[in-house]
Amino acid sequence: MITTLIVLIPLLIISLLFFFKLPPKNIAPKKIKIYNFGTIVVAILLSVVFSLRVRAIMINGLDAAWWPIIAFTFSLAVLAGTISISGILRNLIIFRDKNR
Repeated sequence: MITTLIVLIPLLIISLLFFFKLPPKNIAPKKIKIYNFGTIVVAILLSVVFSLRVRAIMINGLDAAWWPIIAFTFSLAVLAGTISISGILRNLIIFRDKNR
Protein backbone atom coordinates (compact mmCIF):
# COMPACT_ATOMS: atom_id res chain seq x y z
CA MET A 1 0.00 0.00 0.00
CA ILE A 2 2.73 2.45 0.95
CA THR A 3 4.75 1.55 -2.13
CA THR A 4 1.74 2.17 -4.33
CA LEU A 5 1.23 5.63 -2.86
CA ILE A 6 4.95 6.40 -3.11
CA VAL A 7 4.70 5.68 -6.84
CA LEU A 8 1.26 7.11 -7.66
CA ILE A 9 1.42 10.46 -5.84
CA PRO A 10 4.64 11.62 -7.58
CA LEU A 11 3.28 10.25 -10.87
CA LEU A 12 0.17 12.39 -10.45
CA ILE A 13 2.23 15.45 -9.54
CA ILE A 14 4.54 14.95 -12.53
CA SER A 15 1.62 14.45 -14.92
CA LEU A 16 -0.04 17.64 -13.61
CA LEU A 17 3.19 19.62 -13.97
CA PHE A 18 3.75 18.42 -17.53
CA PHE A 19 0.10 18.99 -18.41
CA PHE A 20 0.08 22.61 -17.25
CA LYS A 21 3.70 23.60 -17.99
CA LEU A 22 3.95 22.21 -21.53
CA PRO A 23 0.99 23.61 -23.49
CA PRO A 24 1.26 23.75 -27.27
CA LYS A 25 2.66 26.94 -28.75
CA ASN A 26 0.89 29.31 -31.17
CA ILE A 27 -2.61 28.30 -30.05
CA ALA A 28 -5.20 30.67 -28.61
CA PRO A 29 -4.90 30.53 -24.80
CA LYS A 30 -8.69 30.42 -24.48
CA LYS A 31 -8.89 27.16 -26.45
CA ILE A 32 -6.16 25.62 -24.29
CA LYS A 33 -7.92 26.71 -21.08
CA ILE A 34 -11.21 25.21 -22.25
CA TYR A 35 -9.48 21.94 -23.15
CA ASN A 36 -7.61 21.87 -19.82
CA PHE A 37 -10.79 22.54 -17.84
CA GLY A 38 -12.61 19.80 -19.73
CA THR A 39 -9.76 17.39 -19.09
CA ILE A 40 -9.77 18.08 -15.36
CA VAL A 41 -13.55 17.64 -15.19
CA VAL A 42 -13.40 14.37 -17.12
CA ALA A 43 -10.52 13.10 -14.96
CA ILE A 44 -12.40 13.87 -11.74
CA LEU A 45 -15.60 12.28 -13.06
CA LEU A 46 -13.73 9.14 -14.13
CA SER A 47 -12.07 8.99 -10.74
CA VAL A 48 -15.40 9.21 -8.95
CA VAL A 49 -16.94 6.58 -11.24
CA PHE A 50 -14.08 4.15 -10.60
CA SER A 51 -14.30 4.77 -6.85
CA LEU A 52 -18.04 4.11 -6.82
CA ARG A 53 -17.54 1.00 -8.94
CA VAL A 54 -14.95 -0.37 -6.52
CA ARG A 55 -17.26 0.41 -3.61
CA ALA A 56 -20.19 -1.33 -5.27
CA ILE A 57 -18.15 -4.44 -5.96
CA MET A 58 -16.47 -4.68 -2.57
CA ILE A 59 -19.04 -3.38 -0.05
CA ASN A 60 -20.86 -6.68 0.44
CA GLY A 61 -17.86 -9.00 0.31
CA LEU A 62 -15.31 -10.04 2.84
CA ASP A 63 -13.03 -7.21 1.70
CA ALA A 64 -15.46 -4.48 2.70
CA ALA A 65 -12.95 -2.82 5.02
CA TRP A 66 -10.44 -2.36 2.18
CA TRP A 67 -12.66 -0.60 -0.35
CA PRO A 68 -11.68 2.99 0.61
CA ILE A 69 -7.99 2.22 0.24
CA ILE A 70 -8.39 0.43 -3.07
CA ALA A 71 -10.76 3.13 -4.35
CA PHE A 72 -8.25 5.85 -3.44
CA THR A 73 -5.49 3.94 -5.23
CA PHE A 74 -7.65 3.53 -8.33
CA SER A 75 -8.55 7.22 -8.19
CA LEU A 76 -4.92 8.28 -8.21
CA ALA A 77 -4.13 5.95 -11.09
CA VAL A 78 -7.13 7.13 -13.11
CA LEU A 79 -6.33 10.80 -12.50
CA ALA A 80 -2.68 10.41 -13.49
CA GLY A 81 -3.53 8.30 -16.53
CA THR A 82 -6.29 10.56 -17.78
CA ILE A 83 -4.23 13.72 -17.43
CA SER A 84 -1.16 12.13 -19.05
CA ILE A 85 -3.07 10.73 -22.01
CA SER A 86 -5.02 13.96 -22.45
CA GLY A 87 -1.80 16.00 -22.41
CA ILE A 88 -0.24 13.76 -25.04
CA LEU A 89 -3.37 13.96 -27.20
CA ARG A 90 -3.49 17.74 -26.76
CA ASN A 91 0.09 18.33 -27.79
CA LEU A 92 0.53 15.73 -30.52
CA ILE A 93 -2.88 15.35 -32.15
CA ILE A 94 -5.51 17.95 -31.28
CA PHE A 95 -3.42 21.16 -31.17
CA ARG A 96 -0.37 19.96 -33.09
CA ASP A 97 1.92 22.39 -34.83
CA LYS A 98 1.10 22.33 -38.52
CA ASN A 99 4.54 23.71 -39.46
CA ARG A 100 6.38 20.49 -38.50
